[in-house]
Amino acid sequence: MEKNELLNENPKKQNDEPRFVISESNDDNHNHHRSESGSHHHSHHHSSHHHSHHHSKKHSGKKNRLMKKLKNSFKGDKKLLMIIISVFTAVVVLCLGFFLIKGTDDIKTGIGQSEQKTVIPIEVSTFTEPVSLANEAVVEYMNSSPHIIGTDVFKAYRKTGRLDKGLGVTLSYSLGNLPSDIYVTSANAEVWEESDFENAWFVSFSGAETSLKVYNLKSGTHYFYRINVMLSDGSLGSGTGEFYSGDYPRILNYEGAVNVRDIGGWTTENNQKIKQGLLFRGSELDGRFEKAFRLTNSGAFSMLNELKIKTDMDLRAASENTVSPLGIGVEHNYYNSPAYSDVFSSNGKEKIRRIFSDLANPDNYPIYLHCTHGVDRTGTVSFILEALLGVSEDNLIRDYELSGLYYSDVSRESKTEFVDFLNKFKAIEGDTFAKKAETYLLSAGVSQKEIESIRTILLEN
Repeated sequence: MEKNELLNENPKKQNDEPRFVISESNDDNHNHHRSESGSHHHSHHHSSHHHSHHHSKKHSGKKNRLMKKLKNSFKGDKKLLMIIISVFTAVVVLCLGFFLIKGTDDIKTGIGQSEQKTVIPIEVSTFTEPVSLANEAVVEYMNSSPHIIGTDVFKAYRKTGRLDKGLGVTLSYSLGNLPSDIYVTSANAEVWEESDFENAWFVSFSGAETSLKVYNLKSGTHYFYRINVMLSDGSLGSGTGEFYSGDYPRILNYEGAVNVRDIGGWTTENNQKIKQGLLFRGSELDGRFEKAFRLTNSGAFSMLNELKIKTDMDLRAASENTVSPLGIGVEHNYYNSPAYSDVFSSNGKEKIRRIFSDLANPDNYPIYLHCTHGVDRTGTVSFILEALLGVSEDNLIRDYELSGLYYSDVSRESKTEFVDFLNKFKAIEGDTFAKKAETYLLSAGVSQKEIESIRTILLEN
């Protein structure tokens, strides 16, 4: 029978009482059974039953009258009654659902508290000595006496492969014994000069490998690193460490480019350091003159991501292609720069003036400075710039000869053009190479204010 039929049924009952009454039969049977079990309790049970029965009838009468009133109230409005019943039913269902969900959550919480996972112990690499990011050829050359020629050192190492690439630092981790059904889903390393890792480099581990190499880090620098691991059960692990990089020239490694390094890191005669991360020198990146010198997509991505290059200072002759291989977001300027002794001509000085005026603008940094091979025009401009900043004659020659890591004929002896330039530069007025460079640049039209700006930008305080 449907609900609406049940509620609207009007059976014949005495005193016109509602159909729904509270049954008293169970109470009667219960008292009857107990009276048979012991006659000496009969009078007590009868009295108790009589009182209970009287109370039940009284209570039942009140309920019957209430139901009668409700029925009469809704007798003429079935639709309203159905709405109220529906709303009541919905409220009951929602309440039941809430308590069921809360109960489930309480169960889960209890399980979580009773079966809390152990933090995964992460062991990471430890370093007790500075890490050399320069290969053996560079280390031997830099530790040799000043009169030793670079190419004489490098030739003994050429059979080992490319020497113009920097080394990476190896970072590794171990987790100890894991259950057979638990495995590493991802891992990465964060490396930065500050322990907060706010601007850290991120390097991902490959597959199941537990070690990786991080390249192109600064020299003579204190680094912090953190290795993060995620496991298949959702557990996380983390371990931190630190290391110092060796104080050698910062040789960089980008796929498709050669002879790339940071002019920063050198110590001046005033015991100041040239800042790293602002000015880089190297080969062409577009393969315009040397097809092998073409930056790959991966190399371009890494160079932009790590070095944040803003300006491509191209010392070659102008080309119709004005877009830098590093992308449209990088300013690309051509200078058709002179090399060696050509810088002393009036035409050469004008071109040098343009270059150093742009080097005086802090908005241009970080800068990638290059010609084709990164040796002649780039070597000459770098020499004048580093001399201006206070680098000693011995280290100016060393930096020039470091291009011999890739080219076999770059030395103070084999390059007669360099020897001629060096002798003319020494003849410039000034008691230090820094003064000689300043005198030359002023004669080329570079202002004193621009000279001071260059020193402010590139020298550490």
